Amino acid sequence: MTDKENKMPKRSKEQDGSMKDCEMTEFKITSPVGIWDVYICQKGLHFVKLERDKFSEINEEIPVECIPKEESLANSDVFLWMKCFFERASEIPLMNLPAICPSLFAKDAFRQRAWKYIYHNVGFGVTKSYGEIASGMGTPGAAQAVGSAMRTNPVSLIIPCHRVIRSGGKAGHYSGGTRDNLKVWLIEHEKKYSTSADKKSKPLLNYFSRNTKKYNST
Repeated sequence: MTDKENKMPKRSKEQDGSMKDCEMTEFKITSPVGIWDVYICQKGLHFVKLERDKFSEINEEIPVECIPKEESLANSDVFLWMKCFFERASEIPLMNLPAICPSLFAKDAFRQRAWKYIYHNVGFGVTKSYGEIASGMGTPGAAQAVGSAMRTNPVSLIIPCHRVIRSGGKAGHYSGGTRDNLKVWLIEHEKKYSTSADKKSKPLLNYFSRNTKKYNST
């Protein structure tokens, strides 16, 4: 990997603010759906996102590995969780979620509350609509605001915005509409290995099976 390919993404002002009091470790994790950029401190995760502007086809033969290959990174909670998610997904319900640094939830703004709500309440193999999330937060009618919060989620997969769907049963957008098919793939992947999925989610899978032939991120 060249220095250019190994360059970490620029952080937003808000992300820099949440990191200012934290000693940060930055690394990458390869996966079947692409390469993830990870920022983590001793208190937990700050950022997990797919590399920007790179849209590889999904390839389930690609192993989950960390870059650089260091023992401390390979033993991190986030790496072990992601390796399990992609390679032994049936075991995910037995694992604890990787910790999120409390600084990400420090503000009492709507989007931070939305991130925190789905982190704690929307488990593996379950899908909930934007409206259901809004109602669960005690703000019925705020489905659009939930959608806005999902678009700015800094910790993908672990804060599971991919499990939040439209009320009509369609998946909705993912990564600003650039990786919608990846959202379909992630939901299918979880349902395949889940033994405790919400029955209300099953019609969604039928919809995907009828309308999606390829699961790639382009």
